Amino acid sequence: MNDNDYRDGWTPEVRAHLLDNIESLRREMTSIMNERDRRYTERSSQQDKAVVDALAAAEKAVNAALVAADKAVNKEETNAQVWRNSANEWRQAMNDRETRFLGKDEAARVTKIEKAGATAVGRQEGISSAEAVQIRQRTDRTNQTMVLLFAMSTLVGIVAVILSIVLKT
Repeated sequence: MNDNDYRDGWTPEVRAHLLDNIESLRREMTSIMNERDRRYTERSSQQDKAVVDALAAAEKAVNAALVAADKAVNKEETNAQVWRNSANEWRQAMNDRETRFLGKDEAARVTKIEKAGATAVGRQEGISSAEAVQIRQRTDRTNQTMVLLFAMSTLVGIVAVILSIVLKT
């Protein structure tokens, strides 16, 4: 042995022991770092998978919402077409009904004719003017009854059309 060998105060045994400890600590640190790298890699892979799964779920939800929206639009278009058809039928029914009833001008002419007829009949049969007035009042009541019946039938028609539309939807 040489004096230079022990100048730092370490014997070969101490030096070997220290080097073994340093090597053991280095291996332990490398093992810990490798384990952390593995965990980080695993965590990153799990996060990537979670992101991919979330995007896939979001895409499915969007597609389902688009399909539902398309169905709703189609149903609404069908309902609107049914309503338009019902409205056209109702319009035609009201036009048909109006052509069967007396118009304003025709009713006025009929009233004039009835007045003239009542007066003529009264004269011919010797009916007093009071009786002619009563006949006139009865005629007026008949006209009022006809107008009331027309209004009621129109109202019933409107209610029927509305009910048919509501019950179809």
